[in-house]
Amino acid sequence: LQRLEYLDISRDPSSNSVGRIDPNSEINLFLRQFYCLPRLKQFDLSGHNNVSSSSLQTFLIHHRSLQFLGLFLTEEKYLPCFH
Repeated sequence: LQRLEYLDISRDPSSNSVGRIDPNSEINLFLRQFYCLPRLKQFDLSGHNNVSSSSLQTFLIHHRSLQFLGLFLTEEKYLPCFH
């Protein structure tokens, strides 16, 4: 997937379990693999309420060509770095 530019893994937030954020959940492990998807331009994570701030920040630091990040219905849209 070295040439992938658009990825939408959004989902219905009602399918998420409510509780504490697990830093070892699949989505957080994926976000910390900073060498993946080097050409990604658009990435939609909407509806994932288990994204950790540190995993998302790691991903953003290593994906400088990202032009769109979908965070609708997540808590991460309230991070100070997005203001």
